Amino acid sequence: MVKTEIAQGGEAFVFNLLTSGSVTDTDHIQHLLHGRGQPLSPTTRPFKEGDLIITEFHTSYGGYLTGCEKSVFIGKPPRGLQNIHAVAVECLENGSRN
Repeated sequence: MVKTEIAQGGEAFVFNLLTSGSVTDTDHIQHLLHGRGQPLSPTTRPFKEGDLIITEFHTSYGGYLTGCEKSVFIGKPPRGLQNIHAVAVECLENGSRN
């Protein structure tokens, strides 16, 4: 992916994040934020209910930076995640009104 991006004229600034883990199992809860280094290779751990899957990819071309982010929760998300989503939607709506 990075090789193709640079070969097509993209800049060498690349950020790829693909991580997952439990946010409901208190014995195995995962820290899934940017502030902590992510694994450098995938694991063979199967997804299960209560997992949060986070993908984020950034690229830069001609001085413009773009990013694509998508998070998916397996099962019914806990109230805390639902609240975070509601705030994010509200911010997006308020920011795009003008």
